[in-house]
Formats: sequence, C-alpha cells, structure tokens
Amino acid sequence: MVDTILTYPRYRDQVLGLWLGKFIGGTAGAPVEGLKGTHAFTPAQVVPTTLVENDDTDLQLLWLHALEEHGPRLGAEQLAREWREHVDAPWCEYGYACRNLAEGVPPPRSGRHNNWFFGENMGCPIRSEIWGAVCPGAPAEAARLAGLDASLDHFGAAVDAERFLAAVEAALFTESDLRRLIVRGLEHVTPDGRFARLIADVLDWQRRLPWRTVRERIIQVHGDPCSLHALPNLGFTVLALLEGQGDLTATVALAINAGWDTDCTAATAGAIIGGLAGASGLPAALRAAVPDTYAISPWMLGFPRSGGLDRLTDATCAMALRVASELGTGVRIDGAPAGLAPAPLAVVPQPARLTAPKPTGQARWRIAGPFWRGWDERRKAEGDHGASPAATCLPSLAYMTHMQSGIELDQLAPARLFDPADDLGGAPAWERRAEDDRLPLADLGLADIPGSLYAATSVRCAAEHPVWLMAGSTGPLRLWLNGVEVITSASYQPLTPTTFGIQVRLRAGENRIVVKVGRTSQPYGACLAFKADTGKHWHQEFFDSDLAW
Repeated sequence: MVDTILTYPRYRDQVLGLWLGKFIGGTAGAPVEGLKGTHAFTPAQVVPTTLVENDDTDLQLLWLHALEEHGPRLGAEQLAREWREHVDAPWCEYGYACRNLAEGVPPPRSGRHNNWFFGENMGCPIRSEIWGAVCPGAPAEAARLAGLDASLDHFGAAVDAERFLAAVEAALFTESDLRRLIVRGLEHVTPDGRFARLIADVLDWQRRLPWRTVRERIIQVHGDPCSLHALPNLGFTVLALLEGQGDLTATVALAINAGWDTDCTAATAGAIIGGLAGASGLPAALRAAVPDTYAISPWMLGFPRSGGLDRLTDATCAMALRVASELGTGVRIDGAPAGLAPAPLAVVPQPARLTAPKPTGQARWRIAGPFWRGWDERRKAEGDHGASPAATCLPSLAYMTHMQSGIELDQLAPARLFDPADDLGGAPAWERRAEDDRLPLADLGLADIPGSLYAATSVRCAAEHPVWLMAGSTGPLRLWLNGVEVITSASYQPLTPTTFGIQVRLRAGENRIVVKVGRTSQPYGACLAFKADTGKHWHQEFFDSDLAW
C-alpha cells in the first residue's frame, strides 16, 4: 500500500542539500570542537572552500556500504560485522565498542557495557542522516534503523537522539515546518526519558526567552561534565534550528556559537536545513564556493581517501528506492532514471580483522577499610583541650572535625597487599568481582564519613611489554604497580576513565595492583584499565587485549 508519493528530482535535490549542509557544518565547526565557551562566527565565516574528513560523515559511508553489502533488511549483527572490519577508531565510545565487539559482547550490550562515561555522547546522533535519507517519508523505519546503529556503541539518551534525528530527517521530505518536524521526531523516542524532556524544554524556552538565556538554561538543566554529551549538544542543535529561520549559514553559525561539540551540532543543523531547502534552494554563491569532493579519514579501513557529493547522493537515492520496495515503507518515488544503479562505494574487504572473540574478563578486587587519620594526631598538634578548674572551654572546631582521609599515610603495606600474612588492623574486608573498569566500591555499607579504602587485584600477561595505565577517581588517589607507586594525586574531580594516563611496563606473568582512594565529600569512586602502547598518545591507542584479569 502506497501512502506517500515523492518525485525523484525533488527528492534527489533534497538529498544533495542534506549532504551539502552536513559537510558544510562539520567543516566549519571542527576548529572549535569541544570548547565549552561561546563563539562569534558570522554566516559568512562558515562557508568552507574544502570539505575536511570527519567521523560525522565517515561512519555514514560505512552504513551505506553495509546497506549495499547486506541489503535493507540488515540487522545489528551485520552492522557490528562491518564496524569490526572497517573501523580503526580507538577513542571515546568508539574505542569501547571496538573493545566490546572484539571480546564477543554483541549489540545492544556492546553500547552499554563498560561505556558508563562515553555511552551517551554524540558519536551516534551524528550519523543519523543516512537512515533518514534512505527512508524518505518513513520516519518510523528511519528511527528503527538508527536505533540498531546506535546500540553498537551507545545507550540511553544518545540512542534516543539518533532515533529522533533520523525520524526528523526522514520526515523533512514530506513536512517543511521545523516545529512540526521536531514534534514528529519526538514520537520515536522514550516518552518520559531525559532526551524527550530536553527537547520539550528547548521548544518551550525558545518561544519566550533570548537565545543566550536558552543556551544557559540548557547547560543548567541538561549539562554534563563531558563536552561531547548528547543532551546539551542536541539542545544547542535544536535551538540553532529554531533561531536560524531556515537560513543554512545563519543556522550553522548559531550552532557553532553555542559551543561544545560544534562540528557535530553544526553538521546536523546544516543537514536538516539543507535537506529542507534542497540544493537548488541554497544561495548560488554558497553552491559555487563548496566543492564536490570531500575527504575520508584514514582510520576508515578499506575506504578511499576521498569521495564526491554527487556520487554519494546518487548512491543514497538508489538505496532509498530499494528500501521503499523491499521494506514496504508505504512510500513511492516516481520518476527515477531507468536502471539507476550507481557503482557501489569502492571498499576493500578487511577479513583479517574479523578474529574470534577474545574476552579479557573483569578484575577481582580485595577491598579493605575505611581508614582515616588517628585521633591523637590532631590532638597532639593542637595541644590539650581539657577544661581548666577555673573555666569551661570547648575544643576547637578543627579538633571536633578531626576526621580526614589520611590518603598520604600507609595504614597498610601497599607493596604486598593482600598477602595472607597482611594485618588489616581489624578493618573490614571484601572480595568483589568488578562489572566493568570501575572498582566495585559501592554498597559496602560504609558510613558517610571521610576516610580511605585500599583495593588490590592482579592482571596477567604473557610477555613483558609497555602499556598505558588509565585511571580515574573521585578523590585523592595513590596507585602502586608491582610495589612501585606510580600515581599520587590529592585532587578531586568527576569520575572519568581518562583522568590519569601514564606509561608503565607490565612484566610477564602476574602484576600486582594496589589502589588507595580517599573521600571527603564525593562518594568513593575509581576506575582502572590498560591501553596498548605502540608509541602513540593513549587517546590513539586501543585497549590492551593481551591481558587476563
């Protein structure tokens, strides 16, 4: 049954406009990506003369290849296979997805497992356009495919964000009002989820408050320590769309000026406005300034290093005809050229990357504590506070609040913790298997007081080799590797998996790790992982798969 009829010339024009807007926004926003301040770009400053490589577009080429390789009925398993074969990206949520898939963790678990810090970031909302473009007029189908995609390396608000954007981008082929498009997109997300609340807030605030006030509200209510989180950044994207009044360069500039993950917010906003206008609806000067050729990142294994917008548009349109026919979306695209079958993307197979799963497991920790500074230490430092016969006095406030974590004191012997002979001084001890890279320090039944905990574990490797030791903590941290103290920190910060990155060597066989983490205000929290060290910065390295916990 056909519910919607599109004309091919107009549909193709909109797809080309969508890709133009995507590449323009991504290129213009890249130089200030990740900065949390505001900017002052003008519409004239966002028109690029070259189209740079960007994961926002790279990964959509992967999914177009996957559709060509496996057909429109592909599932998460086929997407995961193509990811393992072609994606060589070790950073942030991509790195955790690579690790999980290599260890045999399938989607959707691959998007959530051990991905507690990066898993709701922008890595999947930025690749929504391919699903909207191949499902024109079928937002439900676009959202379904986007959800499969997102589940590889994300969960929660990020999955909702990609489903939302894919639905909006599918609906823009039949609907031109931006507010109605946004409301239609919300039909495909978790109704009472955080993402739905964000979009409802932005729609409300933008009606009655100045742009900068709305931006501050987004941060106050939906902000996050990570500049790549989907919630504030999608808030900035929707705000720019509503404020840009249908002008592509003005919308892109607004998205960049809001700050944070600017290449992504600007690229998505540009794609939606470009898709609504179509390439023919964009200013002639803009069309003339933007080249047809775009770059492709070298970590996209087996892909060429460049491509062309016209060819990408034709390949997208050819796949949309297949999707409409094979999935029965209720959409017909009339007037397509007879025998439209552009050459598929030139991709070289990478079968050697499809190795058998190799799980490394999770650490088993022995935990002891809490410990704190002794009562007598503060008392001796301040003198005797006993009352005299002639007057009554109280101890000083410092004395009354003497309890501190004592992170720099060695209440236990960290070089050999926990040998059977260790005297724990009567402190409670637990043995816990971690569920991910975080130390299992919650739910120990501890009082809400300052103190410090010790935790010890071991990791085995077949041969001595260098690694990046990656650690994080909510409070002061000391860490010993094979009896040598390698991290000493007195700082407090949110828990992230990349707070500390240091180069160390693991020896062949067993390696003993002891962690001491303190607390004064924040609850105990710490995490530990190892990345390979092949001579690059840790951000460019994959997790070490030659270990066994």
